Amino acid sequence: MLRIARFSVKLAARPSSYAANHLSLPATQPRRSYSEEVVGVVSAVQHSLIAVHNITSLPWWGTFAVSTIGLRIGLLPLLRYQVLTSRKFAAAMPDITTLHHFFIQRMKELPRNQVNERMQVIGTFFKGVKASLEVNDVSVTQILAYPVINAAIFITFIYSVRDLILTGPESLDLDHGGALWFNDLFMKDRTFVLPLSAVTLSYTALELGLQAKAGTFFYKLKDFFQSILLLSIPMLTGLPSGVFCYWIPNSLYSMTQSQLMKSPQFLENVLRLPPISPPNSLNKSKNSTETNKNNSVDNNNEEAVKPLN
Repeated sequence: MLRIARFSVKLAARPSSYAANHLSLPATQPRRSYSEEVVGVVSAVQHSLIAVHNITSLPWWGTFAVSTIGLRIGLLPLLRYQVLTSRKFAAAMPDITTLHHFFIQRMKELPRNQVNERMQVIGTFFKGVKASLEVNDVSVTQILAYPVINAAIFITFIYSVRDLILTGPESLDLDHGGALWFNDLFMKDRTFVLPLSAVTLSYTALELGLQAKAGTFFYKLKDFFQSILLLSIPMLTGLPSGVFCYWIPNSLYSMTQSQLMKSPQFLENVLRLPPISPPNSLNKSKNSTETNKNNSVDNNNEEAVKPLN
């Protein structure tokens, strides 16, 4: 009852159109108390955002944007680890591709009613993949670490920002923390510019970050996430405008990072990554070519100095 009374007083102090524009829940379901129910990681994120706002004196939209960029820069060591892991995984791919070829061929040869034999082939295939990964000192967990952690942080921040906007105390003045047409961060963007921009930028970031050949696992994974983005547009249009002050800078950073990853200077000077060494087969071919060239030069020299009969 006390929570309902506090909610009623808070709502009565605002304009009558406020509830119609902001509240998506029925009037009988009061919003959660910021100080009582927000705990754990979400609470830590929200207090960090408040600290950044107080220290920098930036408007709230700028606070969300700066916090986004600062967080992504802080993840650069994890990005470096992911690149090293990807190089090891790339070294294991030829063996895995060969195993997959023989696996598909053998599965086509076995009738569907030979369940035990088919299960043995599947088990052998996965054992081979595991052995190939172990030889190259890489694991599935290492491969998935960066995208999983990045996705978890993104979802956590989206929820934390949304919760802060919807349930934060009025003293934060989030109602006037926006800019341009989205001055009130609590309100939905009725022009749909912010949610559509967020989806478009995220779609482009996935396209740039997961460039893979058609039909491969990563190509299908990219298509899956892009489809989820497009299907979620109706739901995203109902989010407060302030959420996109985090989302849009995050997507812009992802796009910029994807382009920088193509620069050897960025990889060597910023991420401190060693240059990619060519495969052993290329080294052997190069050494063989140089040896043949040197032998040819030596033979020519010998012919040149040979006395005439």
